[in-house]
Amino acid sequence: MKRIILPALLILPLFLSAKVKEVKLFNGKNLKNWEQYLPANGEKPAEAIFSVVDVKGEKLLRITGEVNASLATRKEYSNYHLRMVFKWGTKVYKQKNSGILYHSYGPFGEGLGVWMSAHEFQLCTGKMGDSYCMGNSSFVINALPENDGKAYRYASTGTKVQFGTGYQAKNCMKIRDNEKPDGEWNVVDLFCFGQTSIHVV
Repeated sequence: MKRIILPALLILPLFLSAKVKEVKLFNGKNLKNWEQYLPANGEKPAEAIFSVVDVKGEKLLRITGEVNASLATRKEYSNYHLRMVFKWGTKVYKQKNSGILYHSYGPFGEGLGVWMSAHEFQLCTGKMGDSYCMGNSSFVINALPENDGKAYRYASTGTKVQFGTGYQAKNCMKIRDNEKPDGEWNVVDLFCFGQTSIHVV
């Protein structure tokens, strides 16, 4: 599995054999464990988008959201439980939209000119928990079509539907909206084992 592209603070317990090892991807000091990428469009440097800030004595990762940008782990991981705690800032440029991109591969820019091809755990307000195919990726999920026949929603009793470029859709909606009210902290969990992944909000 390739690098994970993330927008916020993470704690990553890895499942290796029978042992559980906790890995803190964010060291609380700097971003030396991460690769930063912005399209070459003459806008602000990555350092102006991603920074480490002190909030009530706790070091947190801050992302301004001014432009689309990518923050990727330098190491690769597989068979893990990833937990991220985040909340939206008060300044919004376009919309409250971010995501955890995982099983990523290839060069930056294949996904909407910014990200690697990846499976996305959608964090966009109103869509938090959805699955999205970023770039040249695809996945299979048990789903049922919505009334319009174009959109699909996860359903354990649904049929297996292929998502991605060239298929019925690139997005599969979650069962229900569990996003916290504006200003509160959200907790999201990503479980990956082999080729199976589970999104929890």
